[in-house]
Amino acid sequence: AELELFRARAGGAPVVDVFRLAKAMPPSTDHPGLALEVSTLAAASGVTLEGMTPQPALAGVGGPTLIPLSVSVRGRFVEIVTFLKRARGLVTVNGGEIRATGRLLSARSVMLTESDTGKFPELDATIGFDAYVYDGPIEAPELEQTDEESEEELDTGTTAAGSTP
Repeated sequence: AELELFRARAGGAPVVDVFRLAKAMPPSTDHPGLALEVSTLAAASGVTLEGMTPQPALAGVGGPTLIPLSVSVRGRFVEIVTFLKRARGLVTVNGGEIRATGRLLSARSVMLTESDTGKFPELDATIGFDAYVYDGPIEAPELEQTDEESEEELDTGTTAAGSTP
């Protein structure tokens, strides 16, 4: 009964959502894993990965850390759009349910130019991504205590979770 009461008050996320979020925002920068993720996306999209340059991480206050990333790819316009679409689709939320098949990447800039090495319709794209890392503490939300629970503590000398003060 106490477990059910705790679950109802905690309102926490299911464990499976925590694992999905850990896949989307790992607890470390993991540059090799990030490079593999971008390389796999490029191959699946049909673009040629020309280069990837991670910038120094930007610490978030009480939340995720951002890793600015510059990615250079070459391909046709449709392939570049497919690459961006696949990057965006690595983490989605549908009906409140999180689906994560890779790192959370958000595109912040896209620059297209005519390819220096290929002929038209080949394009060179420089894409600015932000990759996310969650390296902060995972804290349970603070719960408001009802008057009824406060009275119970006073009467029994125990807290609602069953431990003595």
